[in-house]
Amino acid sequence: IIAARWNNKTDVAGIGKEHLKVLPLRVSDVAEAIEAIDYAIGMTGTDTPLRVLNASWGIRDNSRALESAIENAGEAGITLVAAAGNQGLTMTTN
Repeated sequence: IIAARWNNKTDVAGIGKEHLKVLPLRVSDVAEAIEAIDYAIGMTGTDTPLRVLNASWGIRDNSRALESAIENAGEAGITLVAAAGNQGLTMTTN
C-alpha cells in the first residue's frame, strides 16, 4: 500500500503520493542480496536514489559479507526494513 496512487477511487492511498517509485529487486540467495544492496547504494548519487530497502526474503544464511553490505547501505543513508518468518519459522540471533 505504500506506493498506492492517490485519487484512484479505491479508498486506498499510499504515503508516497506521486513522487514515490518502487523498484523490485528479486533475490534468492546471499550473493544476490549483496548485489541488490550494492545496486541500491550505487543509486544514491543519481537523480532517482533508493532510500529504503524492504528486505522481505527467506534467506537464512549467516553471512558477514551480507552484514557488511547492510552496514554500507546504512552509511549511504539507506534505511533497511526487514521481515522475519517468511518461511513460517521463528528467527533468533545468537
